[in-house]
Amino acid sequence: MIEFPWPFFETIERDEAGRVLARGAKWFEFKADRFAKALMACVAAPFFAYPFLYEVFVEGDRVQSYHVAGVLMPAAVIAIGCWVMQREIRKRRSVIFHSDGGIETPHGFLGNDYAWGLIEQHGEILSIEAVQVQGAEFAVNVYMRSGEIYTLTRYLDQLNAHKVAVTLTNALRIVREAAARADALPSAAAIDQRVKAAMRGMKPGDHVRVVID
Repeated sequence: MIEFPWPFFETIERDEAGRVLARGAKWFEFKADRFAKALMACVAAPFFAYPFLYEVFVEGDRVQSYHVAGVLMPAAVIAIGCWVMQREIRKRRSVIFHSDGGIETPHGFLGNDYAWGLIEQHGEILSIEAVQVQGAEFAVNVYMRSGEIYTLTRYLDQLNAHKVAVTLTNALRIVREAAARADALPSAAAIDQRVKAAMRGMKPGDHVRVVID
């Protein structure tokens, strides 16, 4: 497996009071097989154009339409190959868990690069695990209570797959704990009712003491 620098970023979003609103991670995966095929196509393409260029520039033949096609096609292959290489050498992935239960996947996941979020809420997640796919290649799967399995990312080595799985597991735990604490706090309406109840029968100079547990 070809190794490249592997940037990894943990993301945390908090409100003005410092409470966690969202937490997750961003990373890059590298599809070595596609990169290698694109590289081979870029290297081989000029050899297909060579005979046509030789006829025009060496033998002095008049430029024909097949000469133009014979040069443009390899050029298109090189352009497409370069696009694939720059895209696959650092495929961005990210997963962010929100305190309202949503799961955001701004860069998609394996099988759907354009999905902005998983269908299910993160309360339905059973576990996030790094699994070996083949050889030294690992993936990170999310197992849901419904039985669904989402592959968040693939084409990673064991160390980086483990890092993604652990970071997302910790992020999920922290977001769930923050959401649970928020649910335990009384709502603004409940606090207002307590204040009004405490103020009933007050006399001038009395103090109001409302305990929020």
